[in-house]
Amino acid sequence: PEYEHSALTNEVHDSLVSDLYPPTAKQDLEIWVESMKAVKSLRTLCPAFTMPLKVKVTIGATWGAEK
Repeated sequence: PEYEHSALTNEVHDSLVSDLYPPTAKQDLEIWVESMKAVKSLRTLCPAFTMPLKVKVTIGATWGAEK
């Protein structure tokens, strides 16, 4: 079925796999990237950890087929 929203569908090692809804894809990616960089649980567990985290986004038709 087709849905009118993006969804995170899987986690593979250190990658998140999602199904992006084209009209909101850019906004959804921005939210997910900022959430991944913030990592509230890590900051709570280790307040002294202040190093910025890098997030790389790749897009492909399937996982592993990024462009």
